[in-house]
Amino acid sequence: MNEKFLLDNQVCFRLYTASRLLTQAYHPLLSEHGLTYPQYLVLLVLWEKDAQPVNDIAKRLYLETNTVTPLLQRMEKQGIITREKSSKDARQMIVKLTKKGKNLQESLTEVPDTLGNAIICESVTKETTPELSRMLDGIIAKLNNTTEKTTMIYDFKALTNRGEEMDFSQFKGKVLMIVNTASKCGFTPQYDELEDLYQKYKDKGLVIIGFPCDQFAHQEPGSDEEIAEFCRINHGVTFQLMKKIDVNGDEAHPIFEYLKSQAPKEEYKGLKAKATHTMLKGLSKTAKKEGDILWNFTKFLISKDGSVIKRFAPTTEPKDFEKDVQEMLK
Repeated sequence: MNEKFLLDNQVCFRLYTASRLLTQAYHPLLSEHGLTYPQYLVLLVLWEKDAQPVNDIAKRLYLETNTVTPLLQRMEKQGIITREKSSKDARQMIVKLTKKGKNLQESLTEVPDTLGNAIICESVTKETTPELSRMLDGIIAKLNNTTEKTTMIYDFKALTNRGEEMDFSQFKGKVLMIVNTASKCGFTPQYDELEDLYQKYKDKGLVIIGFPCDQFAHQEPGSDEEIAEFCRINHGVTFQLMKKIDVNGDEAHPIFEYLKSQAPKEEYKGLKAKATHTMLKGLSKTAKKEGDILWNFTKFLISKDGSVIKRFAPTTEPKDFEKDVQEMLK
């Protein structure tokens, strides 16, 4: 392998796009474990030897070390790997799989690795990148077509705040509301209104699910257990709370990637709401592309058959869309 060879920007862009689509459309196992496709590629590299220098991993993925490092940092935070200084060279970091990482590696053997093999195989050279580009274009086209036609909210799974897997297929025939939440936000009092709405309509088929998120001004710093206790004591929340996730960026949960793609816009009604919208745009550091979540307490209301998804801004209070809930419950 030519160690100096790096995939050019156009190929990397195709790889990035294909990775996101693969995670959403073809790899529910990755979604269940909160993994992105690039993280899966790291697990592939570590399959042969579960302790390797960072530089070696970067070379196998045809990327610069400073590109791989943030990815490894996230995996370390998730408890999948550890990083420690090499005993032979203090400048070199050694990546090792944890017990959790090894278990993940074993559980992901069902994931198709056609693209992964194409990327990390020894045959990828500067001369063969046009072929890789064509392959990636084909994968992207196929996945775009498949995702557009078949993906629905019921195709996803996620972890509850107790670490239990929840299959969204169980909500067919229910009106579903999904909210990204935070405990230290100016919109946190909406927990009370959401709970009131839930109590009023849960027997008629309304399900509310809260996904805590710490991507906006660090307003959800607690653990899943601390968040659940806060919501129970301060707001009497009984609707389902999930494991804390990201809603924007490379680590965004596939459910929110799907919701953003289906309902990319939200309305801010009134001067106060519009002024708040302008302020939040200045504060938000993770909303970088069209459709991204701007702030905490963005609400998605989904019809009984999953075909209609309405998006409500953080400034829109639950009482303001109660009629929408009533209509969907009919």
